[in-house]
Amino acid sequence: MGNTIPSFTLIFRVKRASVFLILAALWLPLAAYLLGWSSRPLGGAEWSPEIPKINRDSLADGTWQARVNQWAERNHPFRSDLIRANNQAVYWLFDRSTNYVVFGQRNQLFAYNHFEVYAGLKRRTPAHYARLNQDFQAISTALSAQGIPLLVVLAPNKARVLSDELPLSLQQMERREGDYSFFLSAVRSVPVLDLASVLQRKKATVVGPVFANTGLHWNQNGLYACMPALDSSLSRMLGRPPQGLHVDGGEWDDRLRLQDDADLAVRLDLVVPPPTQRQYYPRLTAKTLWKSKPKVLLISDSFGYTLVKTGALDVLSDDWEFWFYNKSVVKSGKPKRPMRANESSVRWREFDAVVIMATEYNLGTFPYGFSPSPQSH
Repeated sequence: MGNTIPSFTLIFRVKRASVFLILAALWLPLAAYLLGWSSRPLGGAEWSPEIPKINRDSLADGTWQARVNQWAERNHPFRSDLIRANNQAVYWLFDRSTNYVVFGQRNQLFAYNHFEVYAGLKRRTPAHYARLNQDFQAISTALSAQGIPLLVVLAPNKARVLSDELPLSLQQMERREGDYSFFLSAVRSVPVLDLASVLQRKKATVVGPVFANTGLHWNQNGLYACMPALDSSLSRMLGRPPQGLHVDGGEWDDRLRLQDDADLAVRLDLVVPPPTQRQYYPRLTAKTLWKSKPKVLLISDSFGYTLVKTGALDVLSDDWEFWFYNKSVVKSGKPKRPMRANESSVRWREFDAVVIMATEYNLGTFPYGFSPSPQSH
């Protein structure tokens, strides 16, 4: 028997069905937009342009069409789902992400920009930190004139503390001295507490992970391991005995109690994110609690939020404030608000101690523009 030739009717039906599918694919996003359908937002910061206004000039020179195309792309109702599907395919096929998140060993996630700083691939010159040393000296002098001590803290960088969990390709890259060592060698005018080295020493004896595998920041376990050192440094500055903070047991949990512990997994924007390791949530106790706790000002990057959300800052201070990047104010039981004009240069006088903290990734912006005014107001 010879080959069977499809009938004209069958070919016509296939073509007609194809046309209907194409039209449906074209009109479905518009229908979804008009009906208010939307997919789950992406994990990263998104910018959405406004609907462009049409006029004769913008229509004639083509700028209106370009802006409409940009608006339509950003506001496509299925955009998030399509991006997640693409990211999932890249992850399954090539074991990598489409952004700065790096897949390490045993589902450990890292931020590549934090690895760059750890490895010295991006760094500032020692002269930068010599000038920073002078800046801190000026800050300390202004605070000391009002009897307020200053403590500078380095929070731990995950890429440094868990370098053995990095992917082999990054472990084999040549490293050189960078911001971390330059800072520690140059900044000598003020007390510096290096919690990166503290956690590096303690991680082998601490029960449970000190970073969630899906997060960028130290978890509660990592922070609590560093709290005795922070308590001792703060008490020494204030001239009072330390509280004797220590971990007294804890409990394992399959779920994350801090949303921040999944920030890198969220930023991956996958359909099926990598699983989170079990977390250990320790209990922090004190041998002798301070009867009257100092009023502490913490000026920090996002690593300061772990102190706030785990209650660690409440252990150190009765009436604290957290100035996030010296741009917004966080207080216990109150919503975050923007910092008012000239507020940071004046209100530091209300506190008993000032702690300025950064991880090595943010040393370039340290101390976040904080410049206490020496004049009375």
